[in-house]
Amino acid sequence: RRGLFPLLGAADTAYTLVHVSDAVDALITVAEAGVAGDSGVQGETFFIGHPEIVRSADFPSVLGAIFDRRVRSLRVPRSLLWALAEIGELAGKLGRPALVNRSRYRELTAPGFVCDVSKIQRHVGHTARLDLRRGFAATADWYRARGML
Repeated sequence: RRGLFPLLGAADTAYTLVHVSDAVDALITVAEAGVAGDSGVQGETFFIGHPEIVRSADFPSVLGAIFDRRVRSLRVPRSLLWALAEIGELAGKLGRPALVNRSRYRELTAPGFVCDVSKIQRHVGHTARLDLRRGFAATADWYRARGML
């Protein structure tokens, strides 16, 4: 609402993302190939995701375009993130789950989560359709339709 996007971790953190509809399509495609007797899928593991690698720094501009407003990154210092993780860890021990704990801190400060999605394309011809912009837009539409935005 205020046009601020908290940037947790480095701005150049890289991700392979997938919209839920593309994930479902991938699962169905692989399952149907297996039922059809395609030996190329039996016992295989496939990464699914859109082939475009995105960076944390991309999120504010895409969100700004979707919501037709200026969105600025608000850099959260690593030391503050660590302090929040420690507080979250303590809260978890007291039975109160927190958004950030030590495990989440390690994820947020990792260099990224990128995988090669070409194998599923080669074996069953599946390619995720929704890039970051279209995936965020579809998600925003879903929330709007339910009065949650």
